[in-house]
Amino acid sequence: DRRRSSRITKDLQGGLVIKQAFNDLLKDFTNEFRATSAYSDEDIERAIMMHEGDSIPGFPSVDVFVYLIQPQLERLREPVL
Repeated sequence: DRRRSSRITKDLQGGLVIKQAFNDLLKDFTNEFRATSAYSDEDIERAIMMHEGDSIPGFPSVDVFVYLIQPQLERLREPVL
């Protein structure tokens, strides 16, 4: 049991190091960052209209989500690479 506890502690420490490294790289995207703040209601409505298709009424298609999130994901790529 003591060895297992020691291994868990080491894993947590290693995980904390990795988390801190990503927090440092992505500090501009933590705390108060909101991905949706870049979009107005009109932008979202336009995306929904552009990607209408075979979806359940009242639920936008997954393509709308991908269309809106892709630019935000691209912003994360540069600091990490």
